[in-house]
Order: sequence, then structure tokens, then C-alpha cells
Amino acid sequence: MAQVNPTRGAQYALTAIYDLAVGDTVTATDGSTATIGAAGSVVFDAIRLPAGATITSGKLIVSAAFNDGTAATLDIGDRGDDDRYSATQVNIASAAISSLDFTGYSNPSGYDLQLTMACTDGDAATGALRLIVEYVVDSRINEAQTH
Repeated sequence: MAQVNPTRGAQYALTAIYDLAVGDTVTATDGSTATIGAAGSVVFDAIRLPAGATITSGKLIVSAAFNDGTAATLDIGDRGDDDRYSATQVNIASAAISSLDFTGYSNPSGYDLQLTMACTDGDAATGALRLIVEYVVDSRINEAQTH
């Protein structure tokens, strides 16, 4: 076994913010262009994360409900697990604040944070959300503590 000494290094947490609203366009993971709020389902990258990133906190703020009719949902994950940070689909058909699920997963491959959005009934006329994610990166040091 290796000798483990106290760390002298500390890092600042990084915060990424992603805003999205009905009518915005995104590039889906299949390369197509999709309009947010359109009927159907779309998977797209939302936040670029470096290899070794571990999400430590996060919130999804739905400031304006996606008024699709029947249901509008969102899964938050990555290429390896489409709902890694949302164990259940988040209802975005009503304004609310939801916390992300934290798994302690350290992202060794640098997978981007992906959203899977589904509007099951028809095109939504309104809807806006903000995703806020705080993360740290393995082996990163911003400050060295001398004592």
C-alpha cells in the first residue's frame, strides 16, 4: 500500500450555467438540428465537462412551464448513462426548482452533460429553463496551503 500524506492543495469549484427556451435550436447527438419545444424527443449536449470532472451540486430551474399539453420531461445524464443526474424524469411542464442527483461519478472520459427532452403531445408555445452545475476536476489545484 502507498503512504498517504495530508493534501496541501485545494481547488475552486467551477460553475456552468446553461439557459434554454422554447424556439431555441440545438444540435442533437445524431447531428440533426432540433427546435426546443417541438413535439417529440431530442438528445443534445448541454455542458462540456473535462475528463475527471465530478459534479458536486446542481439545480434545474424551470422558470416558465413548457406548455406542451400532456407532458414535457427532461432527463439529465451523459453519453454513458442518459439519466445519471436525474434518476427520474424531471417534469418541465410546470415551473419548479429541482436538484440534480449526485452519484459521486468522476467522469474519466470527459463526457458532456446531455439533456434528453421530450414533448409528447404537440409543440410547446412557452417554456424556459436554466441548468446550473457545480463541479470539481481530479488533480486540479488552485491554491497550495503552506500550513
